Amino acid sequence: MHEDTSECKQTTRDHCGLAIASLVLGILSLMTCGPLAGIPAVICGNMAVAQIKKSSGMLGGNGLATAGIILGYISIVATVLLALVAALCAFLNARMQCFT
Repeated sequence: MHEDTSECKQTTRDHCGLAIASLVLGILSLMTCGPLAGIPAVICGNMAVAQIKKSSGMLGGNGLATAGIILGYISIVATVLLALVAALCAFLNARMQCFT
């Protein structure tokens, strides 16, 4: 039998750490932390995308970074909408108190 002694070439790319951090923060922002994790998720995600582009194919994780950015923005928008609804309810409640 003939053994192949040639070294195997690495075909997988390393994932960018910021991309993973962005995804984790994005998930946390939806589950518990809201914009406290959503804003860093967007920042880390954008930094990761820039690093991945600069790496010329050596780094992977663009999808992870994109998912983190999207989840972060969803969390931020949901928090703003919730705050607007709460403010509107408080305004309407105060206005109803004036008429009674």
